[in-house]
Amino acid sequence: MDKPDDSVLFIDASNDYQFTRGQNVLITENIEKITSIYQAREAKTEQSHLASLEEIKSNSFNCSIQRYVRPLADDENFDLDTLQKEEQTLVREITELSHSINASLKDLIHELVDNNNT
Repeated sequence: MDKPDDSVLFIDASNDYQFTRGQNVLITENIEKITSIYQAREAKTEQSHLASLEEIKSNSFNCSIQRYVRPLADDENFDLDTLQKEEQTLVREITELSHSINASLKDLIHELVDNNNT
């Protein structure tokens, strides 16, 4: 296969094996998937990335697969302040619901006790 350019194809197959008898094993289906990606030289989300030499250079020539092929969650930008505010809101709502449930349970217990006493 002739390489059309100087780009480097990174393939992450770390999730494509099965753990069998104390070792990692690639099954035929996964080998075919990896081979297909390699032969097509295609970038697939969460599986492969075609990096130019300039991109590799900009990463200080770090060729770690994880630098180029990442799960989608790693690409999301999280706003810590927003997440903390959302957490505080949820904690407040849970506390209010807990108090409401406890009050309802107390009322129910009082009602049951009153019914048993009459």
